Amino acid sequence: MPENLTYIDVTSLRDGYAKDVYFVGGFDLPASLCVSESGTGFSAEFSGRLTLEGRVFTLEGSVAAAFTAACARCLKPFPAELIFELRELFSLKARADDGDVSPVLNGRIDLAEAVYMTMLSQIPQKLLCRETCLGLCQGCGVNKNDGNCICCETEEE
Repeated sequence: MPENLTYIDVTSLRDGYAKDVYFVGGFDLPASLCVSESGTGFSAEFSGRLTLEGRVFTLEGSVAAAFTAACARCLKPFPAELIFELRELFSLKARADDGDVSPVLNGRIDLAEAVYMTMLSQIPQKLLCRETCLGLCQGCGVNKNDGNCICCETEEE
């Protein structure tokens, strides 16, 4: 397995360069997306390849990320996992506003930043503990997955 890299120094690389890259790291997510006893973090593992063709570096690979999320219906914490493909383009000549191509800053590609930003774009807007989650009672706030509440029993009578 390749060494765990956070930054890749690209200042001395030449056209045709290719290298397997590997990264394992932990990050903080916005608190609105996840809940955890140990904070709002997630762990991610990236395995892929960095290539240089002409003046463009291409970073391609797979990311597996795990975190503790809050269900959008019942608010209960649950373990969540995302697996997705990452493809990011970088250039020494790119500017921050170049759109599809990210700039290489200080002669380095920040592998952790690429994984983090792609991860944020892959998280669904509504995370559910399960598709059949019943959510909370709108009257008293009881988790309907744990049984009926007084409000529901009163309405049925």
